[in-house]
Formats: sequence, structure tokens, C-alpha cells
Amino acid sequence: MSRLAASGLFLLAQLLLLSLAYADERRLAVLDSSGRERFFPVETLLAEFGSREVTVFDPQFGVPRSYRGVPLRPLLAALGLADEDLVLECTDGYSIALPKVLLADPALEPVLALADSEPSPGLHWQLYPHGREMVNFDPFYLVWAVRDVDPHSAAAGERVAELPWPYQLTRLVPADRYYLPSPPPATAQAVRAGYASYVSHCVKCHRLQGVGGAVGPELDRSGGMLQVLDDSQLQQLILQVTDYFPRTKMPVYAGKLGEGELRDLVNYLRWMTAGDRPPG
Repeated sequence: MSRLAASGLFLLAQLLLLSLAYADERRLAVLDSSGRERFFPVETLLAEFGSREVTVFDPQFGVPRSYRGVPLRPLLAALGLADEDLVLECTDGYSIALPKVLLADPALEPVLALADSEPSPGLHWQLYPHGREMVNFDPFYLVWAVRDVDPHSAAAGERVAELPWPYQLTRLVPADRYYLPSPPPATAQAVRAGYASYVSHCVKCHRLQGVGGAVGPELDRSGGMLQVLDDSQLQQLILQVTDYFPRTKMPVYAGKLGEGELRDLVNYLRWMTAGDRPPG
């Protein structure tokens, strides 16, 4: 190939990359500390907060992978959210908690990934096999680097395994503007304890009074499980849901929820769906 032809191909490749960059219409929605909805296109994110390339141990794939993205902390600081518990909303219906204690950990570096280093053809990401589906991570993916730890080491995998890794991330919301209010102090202790379990385990997938994820059915829908099952049946459903729905995406909670936690959770759900419940 002549030098002129090679130069032409190189120029064409650069033009294609440039056109892809301009065609990137993804944008991140953020509810800032004042309650104002803000939207950040990819171009704005990169211009205001810079680009970051990281190699991390990715628990979704179970191996180290490399990503290009935007550091999350400067974005949150600019919006007054650096010291807030957050909820991360995803287009697939999940709503995942991001506690501020993780953002304050100097050993962790959260990065809002825009693309990975080995994407599937024509995409920003390598498609991810989830059950029978091949999942596209667009628009964004939150990844975590562990500082001073080799991403190829077992220690890196252990450290990130319990962190939130939401893909199809589309919106950030302060937790106090997202969750339902906690039960009033005069409410029974069992109900107030059940609220904590509801926030930890249920709200990411299920709506209740219009708040929560949309992966699973609404908890207070007409004719739903809360209406047709008694307390013992409902507890058993939560503990071993696959006995009722073998192909469900809901995890089994046997061994994860103690007897008291389970009872309190059901008490809270009953209290929230009682027709005579006082406004809280």
C-alpha cells in the first residue's frame, strides 16, 4: 500500500471516529442538591470533568477490564452531592443505592464509564450475557477501581464484589428525595425496622406508592401477592421465591434475611398497604 493510500485510510478512520463522537446523544440526568433536574451530554461531561481511563476487576464479567469514562466525584461535588446518599436509576428498571460512605472511601475510585476498550461492533460496550439476554450497557456504567491494588489480584475482586455496579445507568437522585418517608416515631418498632429492610432489599426492583424500581411487580398493585397471601405465605415467598416462580429474576433470601427481619419487613409492607394507615 502506498504512503498516500495509507494516509487516506488513516484520515478516513479519524473522520469516522469524529462522526461517532458527534453522534453520541447519550446524556446523564441528575437531580442536584436544590432539586433541579440537570442533563449532561457526553460532550459536556468530558469537557467539564475530564476523561479517565481505568483497568478494574469487573465482577459482572469476572475478569479485569478496561474502560474510558469520567471521574464521578468531581461531578458530584459540582452539583452539591458529594456528601449525599444517592440512588442510581437504570433504564432496565433497577434503582440501586450508592451510600455516601463509599464515595468517602479514599481507597475507591468511582468512574462513570462511557465505553470499554473492547466493544462489540458498532457499540460502546461489549455485550454482556445475562441469562438468555445479551445486554447493552448504554447509556452509562458505574465502575470501581481500587487504588494501590492490582486489578488482576484476588484482593481486587473481593473488594469490589459488594459494590454497586449499575449498567444502563441513566439518572442520579439524592436518596432523601427518592425514598418514601420513614414511618413516624410513634409507629410500631417492627414497622420501622421493616422499613430499613424494604430500603435495603425491595425498593431497587419494586415500586411501592409509585416509588422504586420497575424490574418486578408493584408491591401494592391490585390483586398482588400482598392481597392474596397471608403473612406466613408471604414470608415463604420472599425466602424461596423460586418455589413459586422458577424463572424469576428475584433473588432467594433464605440465609440472607433472619426470621425477625423477615417478619418486620412483612409488617412494614402490611402497614404501607393498610387502607386506614394514617398519613406519614
